[in-house]
Amino acid sequence: MSTSGQQPTKPATPPPPIEPNALRIVLFGMPDAGKSSLLGALGQAAQTQERQLQGRLSDPWHGLGELQRRLYDEKSRETLEEIVPYPVTFEPLHGGKPDPEERLDAVLFDCDGRAANEILTHRGSLDDAKAEKLSQAIRDADALVLVVDASATHEQMEADFGEFVRFLRLLEQNRSDRSEIGDFPVFLVLSKCDLLAKPTDLPSNWSESIEERRKQVETRFKDFLEGDDDAPTGFGSIDLSVLATAVRRPALHGEPAAPREPFGVADLFRQAFRSAADFRERHRRAHKRLLVTVAAAVAFVALMIAGAVTLVLTRDSFQSVPLAGIVENYRSRENPNPSARLTEPLQRKIGELSDMRRNEEFERLPAELKDYVSNRLKELTTYQEYKSRLERERPPSQMRGPEDLSQLETRLQDSLGPPSEYQNDWQKTDAALLRQKWLNDCKAIRNGVAEMTEWHGKNTEAAVDLMQFKDRPGSVLQWPEWHERVASLLATAAKPPHPEAEPLRGSEALPTMKAPAVTWFVVHSFRTVELAQGEWESHRQKLERLRDISLALGLGGDGSAEKSPLKIPDGFAIDQAPGRLQLLRKSYPDSGDWWLQNVSAAASPAVRSAARLSYDRLIDAGKSVVLRELKRLSPDGQETQERWKSAMRALADNPELREWGQLVKMLQRLDGDTSGDPVAVLTAFVQHPSFALKFDTIRLSIPDDIHDTRVRPNGKLIIVDRAGAVKEVAFRLGDDERRDNRLRVTSFAFSQEGNATLTYTPGAEFFATLPVRDGNGKEWKLTWLRCKSDLYRFECLYQSPRLHEKDDADPARNGKLVDVRLSLTPESGIPRVPDLMPVVILKP
Repeated sequence: MSTSGQQPTKPATPPPPIEPNALRIVLFGMPDAGKSSLLGALGQAAQTQERQLQGRLSDPWHGLGELQRRLYDEKSRETLEEIVPYPVTFEPLHGGKPDPEERLDAVLFDCDGRAANEILTHRGSLDDAKAEKLSQAIRDADALVLVVDASATHEQMEADFGEFVRFLRLLEQNRSDRSEIGDFPVFLVLSKCDLLAKPTDLPSNWSESIEERRKQVETRFKDFLEGDDDAPTGFGSIDLSVLATAVRRPALHGEPAAPREPFGVADLFRQAFRSAADFRERHRRAHKRLLVTVAAAVAFVALMIAGAVTLVLTRDSFQSVPLAGIVENYRSRENPNPSARLTEPLQRKIGELSDMRRNEEFERLPAELKDYVSNRLKELTTYQEYKSRLERERPPSQMRGPEDLSQLETRLQDSLGPPSEYQNDWQKTDAALLRQKWLNDCKAIRNGVAEMTEWHGKNTEAAVDLMQFKDRPGSVLQWPEWHERVASLLATAAKPPHPEAEPLRGSEALPTMKAPAVTWFVVHSFRTVELAQGEWESHRQKLERLRDISLALGLGGDGSAEKSPLKIPDGFAIDQAPGRLQLLRKSYPDSGDWWLQNVSAAASPAVRSAARLSYDRLIDAGKSVVLRELKRLSPDGQETQERWKSAMRALADNPELREWGQLVKMLQRLDGDTSGDPVAVLTAFVQHPSFALKFDTIRLSIPDDIHDTRVRPNGKLIIVDRAGAVKEVAFRLGDDERRDNRLRVTSFAFSQEGNATLTYTPGAEFFATLPVRDGNGKEWKLTWLRCKSDLYRFECLYQSPRLHEKDDADPARNGKLVDVRLSLTPESGIPRVPDLMPVVILKP
């Protein structure tokens, strides 16, 4: 979402209190990057995307709610305060319910983009930056969210990248100088990804372009950071993740826009909350270990001083005790099993051996004892460093993408393997067991992801098959069974095969390293699984829409007005329309978004047919209102154009037609009818003072069964207009005769003699005749006379003619209606009489 031209936003006054132990997450970025919009979208996601957020978010001070309202209902505003805190609480979901025991208190800090720009362009330490409040918030943060506008120009992106890379290096150095623990979570967020979409993009194209942009940015940043030889590798190091977001889903090919549906926002803040909590816990443990180490060191120094005093006082009795005794005493206490001797406390053991190694008597020890001390000290320090390297890695349970998982697996197999000289001895140590557990976890996660992706994929495929009627073409008789299969699929898809709390197959807990078994929660949170789930959700919505449309039209339902309000019965009265409309809105609140474009190609014919039938019955109800008004204005029983105009003016605001018109509009949308409001169409039609009738060719279709024997043309087709300048137009029979044996119909082509245009004046006499001959040689005639209104008799060309004897003077009375059809070219050559035109009978 673009935020250019935003109104400034002022912070709440007074600012909300901040819980001292709350997690601190800082949003940081250039002006107009979309930081405040992300927080507003989080407020929306908390209401509509609780499953993706995997937790319940509460906004006690309603700060996010205000940003949400401005983002979606008004216009986002620029933050003018240096920092603005937004306190929230987050309760993770377990079994679909929030768990108060795991509640997290957190504060989300928004910042003024200008203050962020000042820090980004500042070349010194964070400690002396002018934006003091923001600098302090960054130093105190448990996680940092860097926001970059994904829709910015290439040049702007390059400039922002350079500033952010320099800032991240400065942040690492600042944290390293203060001996902060490593792996500080930093999320680089590409905002406004909705602006990357094109109207012609399919949903999959948009997802692929976002993922491609995310990978490019991730590769570029990691290359910058990993290419810095001076970057901290222990204290102060950062753990960078790159994600993509949009505050709304754009309109894509075949899918309308979802202006209140955030993309990737729930995933971002879910990871931010968890990473911040993990970092805070590691920071707490590190601080505790530091206190214990300091206390032990103080006690050790005191012990050494006491020992030295005792040695001075009793030196004569210890002068004969060699260092060898101390070494032998240490060896006697040591467990020869590597998995036991390489357990904590490693640092105490390293300290003891280091003291032996530094002792002035060390060089006088036997070679065997010197080798023992040196080898044990080397093994312990090597193991400690190896274990530390493992512990600095993010475990597989924190991976959210296949690339991350593959890269971790590669490191575990290569660079994170035990040193070759200790490979056999360390197989049962905690570090080696942790490494093997993680390798098993990677495999288990990969298998779980494949299973869940396949499960969502099968549901999606089943939805597509149902919408396309692949196993059997759709028809009215098969709709009840179709509805049963839809209900079965939706029920199955609503219950994933594995609850989030269930441990993954192949993943075991390692209590000694406080490493629990990986659960299916990790799989459900995996990007590929979320994409597959998103694809299913999209098709689920389409399937449910088709289900609702078909039920509303009475296809496969019980046909009741409550379930099928759009199934209009024969003889429907105009005063029933308000009730039907109310039932439609109650039973199907989303019916305002129904269009024929929402219906699959396979289901479209059945939907259109049902919609057309209901439309025709609604039109019949409307015709009665039109005829009633025309009769009221015609007490003498005479139909005139002026009376028609007066009748349509009176019907323009007729309350009876208001709800009726909304039902008609709905059915027109489901039939693909774009002709418009029937009342307006009829009103415009009766305003015409005359009509130009122009067509070049006519095709006549004669079924075999209209007479005892086949009937064929026996002359010219004559159209007669008694009022126009041209009185008659003749059409000559051509050679293009076509036979359809299946339908038992023969069609004949006629072409106009000359190039005349008839100008029809309402009320003029108009008819058409064609001489024909039966199989016995007897001559007959077809005469087209039927029409709804005597004012618009040209409609007779679209009606059935009467078959009568050649010289019959009264074909309207003596002739037989036969199913003979005329097709005119061009079709626009003669106007269609509007659907709402009734059969006009005014005289009692």
